[in-house]
Amino acid sequence: MDDTIVQEVRKTREQLASKSNFDLHTIFSDVYKRQKSLGERLVSRKIPTKSSRIKNGSVPKDGKHAPT
Repeated sequence: MDDTIVQEVRKTREQLASKSNFDLHTIFSDVYKRQKSLGERLVSRKIPTKSSRIKNGSVPKDGKHAPT
């Protein structure tokens, strides 16, 4: 089965690597520059605290999870 998304990702990966002459240091340097330029648009790696999860509604205020 051909997955068009996987094909597109692989094609993009090949193009980006080719631009950097397949040099990992150059590739990662470019990745970090791109990440920095995007700022807050990227997903944070910070582990959310219980209070922040309560605030956004992902944990009930009583701390108990609903039965599944």
